[in-house]
Parts: sequence; C-alpha cells; structure tokens
Amino acid sequence: MAELNSRTQTSANKGPFELGTSSKQRIGFQFAEQFVRMKVELAFITGLARSLAISSALIALTIICFTQNLLIMLLTLGVILAVVISLLGFYVIWGSLQVRI
Repeated sequence: MAELNSRTQTSANKGPFELGTSSKQRIGFQFAEQFVRMKVELAFITGLARSLAISSALIALTIICFTQNLLIMLLTLGVILAVVISLLGFYVIWGSLQVRI
C-alpha cells in the first residue's frame, strides 16, 4: 500500500488509476461488486456457448460415424440439445424463484 501511495504522490500528472511507469502503461482498478459478478456471468455464458458448440460437434461426428444416417444424427442432436437447454431453463426459473422468496 505504501508503494501505491508513493507512486501516486510522485506522479502528479497521472490520475489514481494510471500508475504505470510510462505514459503508455496504464493500470486500472475496479472495486465494485457488480463488476465482478458481471464478469463471472459473462464468462459463464461464454463458456456455456463454447461447451455446447464443442459437444454438439462431437455428438454429431460420433453418431454420423457409427450410424451413417443423417436423420438419426439430427434427431439425436436435437433431443440432446433440447434436454440441456430445458435444464438450463429450469435453473433460471429456480433461481428467479429463490430470489423472490
């Protein structure tokens, strides 16, 4: 903390969020709890989308290799995605009910 105070006192032309040694190096701090929650939620959504895309591709590839039938692959992929998306929907509904209680 003392190093932080000495840096801010010696650099009079820089603001409290610009503590770098050069004018190009800038360091910012975010202390709000909402920012952390927002970053976690965005990371969750991004990870969820990526995992659904990867698992869907692997499911499609596996089923098409073993059955060699495009219709069965599409039906199976649709059913699996419907189950996963409905489970996520139930989590959202359960979370909104818990907030109201």
